[in-house]
Amino acid sequence: MKHGKIKTLYHKWQNYNNDYLNDFIYFNEFLENKGYHCDILAVGKKNLVIYRVKIENLSYLITDYGITVEIQYQNEFGKFINIYKYL
Repeated sequence: MKHGKIKTLYHKWQNYNNDYLNDFIYFNEFLENKGYHCDILAVGKKNLVIYRVKIENLSYLITDYGITVEIQYQNEFGKFINIYKYL
């Protein structure tokens, strides 16, 4: 599957937060703990963070709302496509 790695990381992050409710971490912190570099593009109100991360030669744009995330990948034409249906 094309997005198998990001799907696995997303589910591991959810499981981690479910198991350790008092030790909540954001998705970008979780990715950085796993060795991926996140380029922070914007920080907004109410814990909103937008960042880019490259995993297995695919570039992802992630909008992090704290407890939920919206993940998009950049296709070969440079357009960002939402991948919520793959998660």
